[in-house]
Amino acid sequence: MRYLEKLGVDRSFIMVEETTSTTVQQIQLIKNKFSEDPKYRKISIVSDQFHMARIMEMSKFFTLQTDGIASDYKLKIEKLLYYRLRESIALLLFWLFAI
Repeated sequence: MRYLEKLGVDRSFIMVEETTSTTVQQIQLIKNKFSEDPKYRKISIVSDQFHMARIMEMSKFFTLQTDGIASDYKLKIEKLLYYRLRESIALLLFWLFAI
């Protein structure tokens, strides 16, 4: 958020989501809050690189026009492998059961 503000992005166009606990809930919240407003033709979502594939798939499923922007957050290789595996399983579950 601070980085976007430094770039000159108006604060009214920035949403920091801290109320939901799952990615599906987050995407649904974004859809409910912004998708009907023509001011938000396309929504940019910032998240970790390992999480971006699932976010983009969920956005397509919920018919959201989104851009994915990966943060530059660095992980040690062990953590990266763990999160990649976890995200792969979560994406498979989403494809099969939409959860």
